[in-house]
Amino acid sequence: LSILDGGFAFVGDGQNRITTGHAQNVSAGLIAAADSPRAQGRVYHVADDDRPTMREFLGRLCHAGGLELPGRRMPYGLAYGAAWAAERIRAIGLKAPMVLSRPYVIHVGRTWTLDDSRARQELGYRPAVSMDEGFERLAAWIVDCGGLEAALGRGPRA
Repeated sequence: LSILDGGFAFVGDGQNRITTGHAQNVSAGLIAAADSPRAQGRVYHVADDDRPTMREFLGRLCHAGGLELPGRRMPYGLAYGAAWAAERIRAIGLKAPMVLSRPYVIHVGRTWTLDDSRARQELGYRPAVSMDEGFERLAAWIVDCGGLEAALGRGPRA
């Protein structure tokens, strides 16, 4: 059930806020922690500066890949109930969609933001790549690959 095959639906209205982390920003946080004698035994969250809504993030992801943002929605309570039922069905050995699970519904249907202030204060962490730049890089990479299908490994690369 993906955006590519037309099976995706937002859980709720897509206005829930999420935390994202560009790979280069996560790497910068790991290096900062490795270089800091203060970091040993401590836990840090690292994140991008933005806390977009799920709809904003997926809209930008779709735009980078040349796809339409799906408009379908499923109420949160209905999605959670269906996920619970799918888990019960799988528990007795029958087939049910694996994507439909309570952790998935919670992850994509609720606001979840992480506070990276400890990493910023103690490690001097600062995101190096903005969300705008990250999506520009993604779109350029897709073009360099010869299109989305090639970038996903489903067709010949340029």
